[in-house]
Amino acid sequence: MKYLYAGIFFMLTLSLQGQRWSVYSSIEENIHFTDIPRNEGAVGMSTLASNAGLRLGAYYTHNNLLAGEITLGVIGIGTPDVFSNTIVPIEIIGHYNLFNNKDVATPSKFNIDFGVGTGPGEASNGSFGQSEHVVVGASMHLNNILPIGTVILGSRFTYFRDDYLDNLTEEGAFGDATIRIFAGVQLSNSNQKTKQALLKAEAQAKKMSGLLEQATLENTQLENTLKAAKKKHNSQQAVLKDELDALKSSQVTENTTSSEIEESPKNNTTLKVAQKAIKGTYQVIIGSFQTRGMAELFLEDNGLECSIIFMKDLDTYRVVFSSHTSINEAQEAKNEAKSITENAWIAVH
Repeated sequence: MKYLYAGIFFMLTLSLQGQRWSVYSSIEENIHFTDIPRNEGAVGMSTLASNAGLRLGAYYTHNNLLAGEITLGVIGIGTPDVFSNTIVPIEIIGHYNLFNNKDVATPSKFNIDFGVGTGPGEASNGSFGQSEHVVVGASMHLNNILPIGTVILGSRFTYFRDDYLDNLTEEGAFGDATIRIFAGVQLSNSNQKTKQALLKAEAQAKKMSGLLEQATLENTQLENTLKAAKKKHNSQQAVLKDELDALKSSQVTENTTSSEIEESPKNNTTLKVAQKAIKGTYQVIIGSFQTRGMAELFLEDNGLECSIIFMKDLDTYRVVFSSHTSINEAQEAKNEAKSITENAWIAVH
């Protein structure tokens, strides 16, 4: 009994890990090894029926390497016209897959089986007995036969610790034993058709993931293109704005006269005060003041050597950072002048 308890504990331990259970059923035919010899003659239907059995239980899949089953059966053992016995065994069988991590399609598993069991039995003379036994054998899984589950074929040797199957006990004899040949079905969703559907779904999901990734990449490229176009547009807009401001200011500066030019040295630095700008040039202006003194103070505070132009029509003094013959050069100079003041702008003369 201690082996049976150990097996039950093993199965419960596995089940607590949240793995999958499925329904399992099998039919079998037994060959007995008892104190009463088997009928070695022709095998008839009565002999087959006397040693047939049915089992029903649960199949536990821990992973592809380890699995187990717990079953309740009704098994016939006997020789026609000699003796018959009916056993109702409870068995716990563990499976170790020798094909684990091997690329084998059929059979998908080849197991070494080992387990323990116990169960009451009724002999033909009406007596009852209880017998513990151990089981060792082999089985294989065929996934492609039934759409509802996995077919399991195998053979197992069962050794009973007592000598009561045939109700005949001989002194010094070993316990009774049987060899069973069985075919079972594990009803589950892990059959080949389901696997194919899962593989198809996985392939479709992978395809959709690829399309999503491609769409994301195209969207990123489109955003980058849009940002570049926006940056270019803003740059062109800034140039056009400077040209417009320059054209507006040219209407004022074109009317100034040469008599409005004078020079004013300050700290050995020549500050030219021009009363007329040269026609056809672009000037970068970094300041406009009501008096020349304010303009000179601006230059002194910033440590600059720049020209000062008096705008007669506006009655103001402008500080000229630089003069250029093209708007592009003036634009570059204006960007440089913005390090002095953000209010730098371009005037056209």
